[in-house]
Amino acid sequence: MSDHVQIEIRDGIARVVLDRPDRDNALTREMLTAVRDAADSLSKDATVRAVQLRATGPVFCPGMEV
Repeated sequence: MSDHVQIEIRDGIARVVLDRPDRDNALTREMLTAVRDAADSLSKDATVRAVQLRATGPVFCPGMEV
């Protein structure tokens, strides 16, 4: 898991949070892999009813950082 992608599950809702506000939450390859791994893991969790993708700071995500 990436240091910049956090997962929290509460009351059947999983929150996947991009946490790199200093770079406007631009995705790195590591973050993209972490989001994909989170999706794979959460899809197998029968307690999860919904997944919310969020970001810290004022910008959600401008895309990939190359």
